[in-house]
Amino acid sequence: MDHKDGQKPNNLLSNLRAATQSTNMQNQPAIHRRRELPRGVYRTPSGRLFATWWNGHRYVSLGTYDDATAASAAVEEKLKEHHGEFYAKSN
Repeated sequence: MDHKDGQKPNNLLSNLRAATQSTNMQNQPAIHRRRELPRGVYRTPSGRLFATWWNGHRYVSLGTYDDATAASAAVEEKLKEHHGEFYAKSN
C-alpha cells in the first residue's frame, strides 16, 4: 500500500492505493544533499548544464541547457511522464 499524500499517519482509505515496492519508492521525497544544482542537472566542462534521468536501467540524456531552470524543468517533465500518479516533485 502507498499513501498518496506521502504522509504515513494519514490512513484514510481515500489516501491509500495499491502499489508495488518499486512504485511505492517513487513517491519518496528526494534525499536532501548539498548541491547547487537541482536533481538530474550537472555542469559540463564548457559551463553548460546537462539534464539526465535514470530510467531504472541506464541514464538517459535530456539535452544541454543554458540555465538550471530549463534543465530542471526537462528532468521534472520526464519524471512526471515516467512515474505517473506516483510522481513526487523534487525538492
